[in-house]
Amino acid sequence: NNTLVNRAQAIDVNANVPSSVIDELGNANHAGIVTDPADISFRVSALDTGLDLTKAITGKASATSFTLPDFVGSSVDYVGVVRDNAGNFFRSVYIRGSNVDSIAFNYDTNGNATEVYDFVADNLTVFDGYVLTKTYTITATDVTNTYFILP
Repeated sequence: NNTLVNRAQAIDVNANVPSSVIDELGNANHAGIVTDPADISFRVSALDTGLDLTKAITGKASATSFTLPDFVGSSVDYVGVVRDNAGNFFRSVYIRGSNVDSIAFNYDTNGNATEVYDFVADNLTVFDGYVLTKTYTITATDVTNTYFILP
């Protein structure tokens, strides 16, 4: 829903593509390699902002309480920018349809209140350019003088 994470402290993305080498008795070479679905996870750590981030994750904009099914049924797309060591844009990362794996709220009398969300997915796509998160359908009647205005 194009929600930016306010007061984000860290967003960590991990990816693993597990594989198994297949060997056969009597065969000096490997018979093949089987790759399993990718294990993608990412963690969002943010300073506590009340229920704003939880509402965005569950899609319940006006909720004041949440239950386990609210999180089980939620699906989150992640779009992030990767920068080089000089801070320049390098690539975009897109993770589609991730699910909540765990949630932690941390409160400390001497520090900041934080909330941590862990997500898991089975896909990760890297783009050389920016990722567009909105799509539009344009018909011939929308075009006037060879240009159109997006809503």
